[in-house]
Amino acid sequence: MFGAPDGFIIALTYEPDTDWLKNIRAAGGGELRTRGRTLRVGEARVYHDEERRGIRPLERSVLRLLGVADFAHLKTVS
Repeated sequence: MFGAPDGFIIALTYEPDTDWLKNIRAAGGGELRTRGRTLRVGEARVYHDEERRGIRPLERSVLRLLGVADFAHLKTVS
């Protein structure tokens, strides 16, 4: 999971057909727990990005080696 200006980007290392992602999408959002905080997130936008933009160089290289290019963008909501 990587910080984004308006929320988080999650690398979908197990493909976009995971149960947690299906649940977030069906509910139109949910809660994300990270670093001792619980944040409300809106609907997940799933996308494919061969360039892996928005990810730091080290993690970008690792994801490239693993062949991961699918991501979910979760926007935080108030």
